[in-house]
Amino acid sequence: MGIGDFYRAAFYAVWLSMILLYRGQFDKVYHISKELKTSAEDYKNQMLFTAYYIIIGSFLYAKGDFGQASKWVQKTIEFVEQTGQQYNRAILLSFLARSLLYHGELNKSKQIVEKLNQFPGEEKTIIPYFVAAPVYISIIAYYCSLADQEYNGRLSPKIKRATKVYIKRMLKNSNRYIHYYP
Repeated sequence: MGIGDFYRAAFYAVWLSMILLYRGQFDKVYHISKELKTSAEDYKNQMLFTAYYIIIGSFLYAKGDFGQASKWVQKTIEFVEQTGQQYNRAILLSFLARSLLYHGELNKSKQIVEKLNQFPGEEKTIIPYFVAAPVYISIIAYYCSLADQEYNGRLSPKIKRATKVYIKRMLKNSNRYIHYYP
């Protein structure tokens, strides 16, 4: 198998798993993850391991175990940084921020969102999905901050402005890349 074959296999496995998770077909996702792990071990391929880690984190997230999903995604982030797969970092950080947010850890989530604010300036490859996920979690985190502050009677104009900036950024990026899709 060539590097392109590993990439296609990993990409297909991850996206098929996402579809199956949203349909609630957890047994099929478990089977895919098992096969993927076996292939990753047989071929000693880092991309397949990364796909396996992403699927397991997504599986935990879909089952509502946000604490375990956060731990798993942190492990995946460490793995991709060690293996030089930096292009996955923004997606994984977005996923981690979302898991922490849904686990009730707003401040930790906001810290990750601050790291994501440096994206895409650090990255060499800009793919619409890699831009959308960080902007999406930024909007959610700032919106939750806004709601939390409003609930506690200490609404910050800075948070309101930041939320508007992220929404405008998401729309601008969407318009920039929309012509690539049918």
